[in-house]
This record gives sequence, structure tokens and C-alpha cells, in this order.
Amino acid sequence: MLPSGGALWIVAAHVAAHPGGFPPGLLLVCYWALSLAGQGQALAVLAQQVPAQENAFLRLVEPLGAAEDGLAPQPAPAARAPAAAPSLAPPPSPRA
Repeated sequence: MLPSGGALWIVAAHVAAHPGGFPPGLLLVCYWALSLAGQGQALAVLAQQVPAQENAFLRLVEPLGAAEDGLAPQPAPAARAPAAAPSLAPPPSPRA
């Protein structure tokens, strides 16, 4: 792979930041700068796979939200008046 202009710019900036001899980490900066193109390509491939993965996931979980077989969706229950609160008094004794 031929070095790109961006990689050359990164290495040149690193050398310019450390005047007077061999800058520390120059080989590491060269390796990192030259690997950026490959890393960017791998990221682009992953980004292209996102819609297909999302579609597969949504198709997989779609049956979880489906109604049961043979049953129609039940309408929401109608609003009812609240039930009377239970009484704390003892029940009346039977009269004979």
C-alpha cells in the first residue's frame, strides 16, 4: 500500500515537533499513520453492515409483539366507577 498524503503529513508534523535528531516514537507514528487507511476501510465495511443487521434483528423480535394465534386483539377495558372501600366495622350479627 502506498502511503497517503495524510500519513505523510502526520509523520512530518511529528518530526517537526521534535527538532534535533531522531524523534522518539517515530516508527510507532509511522506504523499508526500507515494503518489508518486500513482501519478506516474496516470501519466503513462495518458501517455498511448496520442496516442489514438491524433488519435481521427486527425480523427476529417481530413475533414477540404479535397477537396469539386465533385471538383478536382485546379492546381496552371500559372505565368503571371505583369500587367502594371495604368497611372496617365488624359485620352485623344475625338477628333471630
